[in-house]
Amino acid sequence: MTGQDALIVSGVRMGKFLIAGTLLQDAAAMERAMDSYPDCDLADASIIALSERRPTMPVLTCDKRHFIKYRRTDHTPLPIETP
Repeated sequence: MTGQDALIVSGVRMGKFLIAGTLLQDAAAMERAMDSYPDCDLADASIIALSERRPTMPVLTCDKRHFIKYRRTDHTPLPIETP
């Protein structure tokens, strides 16, 4: 994990930012996603983390090829739906 996205996630985990909602509890999942997939940015990592918390909720995307490669921590694919 490199770049500005990595610095943001690291800052969240270290308590450098005032965070509302579930971002703090999702930071570990987001960090894992960005470490596992070199082209995974903070936005994608957020969607992966949300999919782990809400496993039955489909991910609606116009870019199926982009999200089809991502896996949750338990190695299951994201439930992708395209319009």
